[in-house]
Amino acid sequence: MSALSAIALSGIQLARRQLDAGAHNIANAATEGFRRQVVLPQAQAGGGVAGVVARAPAETPGLAVEDLVGLTRARHGFEANIKSLAAGHAMLGTLLDTFA
Repeated sequence: MSALSAIALSGIQLARRQLDAGAHNIANAATEGFRRQVVLPQAQAGGGVAGVVARAPAETPGLAVEDLVGLTRARHGFEANIKSLAAGHAMLGTLLDTFA
């Protein structure tokens, strides 16, 4: 797998974690004693990003505007990384066509 593909796939995985955490937070916002989940992005040494899911501090409310905005951020993360994958595959196809 190319470095571009690995980086884009790590971005897609981060977006999925953000989407999962946001959905979890919205679904459980009315649950007594519930603490939100947050996703902490961390750069990977070889390129790309990983997302660590953690619980928000106790004083954080059950539902925050951040949860709703996070769903949109996750959607944009999916779109951007899928476009990166498509561009990488197109460039590889063009390169291979030059040798055919």
